[in-house]
Amino acid sequence: MYHVDGNICLSQFVGENYWEDITAQQVSKRQRLLTALNKIHNIECDLPPRDYRRYINHYWHGVLALDIKLADEIYREREFLLTVIDEFSRQPAVLTHHDLVTNNVIDGDSQLYILDWEYASMGQAELDVASLIREWDLSIQDLSGLDYRRDKLDIALRLYDHIYQLWYFLQD
Repeated sequence: MYHVDGNICLSQFVGENYWEDITAQQVSKRQRLLTALNKIHNIECDLPPRDYRRYINHYWHGVLALDIKLADEIYREREFLLTVIDEFSRQPAVLTHHDLVTNNVIDGDSQLYILDWEYASMGQAELDVASLIREWDLSIQDLSGLDYRRDKLDIALRLYDHIYQLWYFLQD
């Protein structure tokens, strides 16, 4: 890293290969990713935890401001998530990337580079797990060795899907 000032971080150029979802199907590469993610989740940071209720509402109000007609099931899912989000968030927070899409991982052969930390915060590890399942097409069996609470994964997947859906509406 060369310089950090405010919201800007400059580092050396990493000109290697972006991963694709198929890359994570290769056991050795997947294991490297899971090992890196476990290390990330174990970094101690003195940051406030992500407020997932506020996170949902941020995207929700953005979509409503665009006057987009939403399906009733989206309203029902939001209401459900708002009833369970406090319990979901009670567990100790860990450093969570919150955007582990395939384009945010570069393979430098000897090292993985995890990019795009703008959504990172202290949060629930299960959101990164949900990202791996949805974005990388991995199964729960593929994730053995990754530290997370299985009983929280269903809510994490629903939360991930809901936030992604709202984010997607805001992209047009």
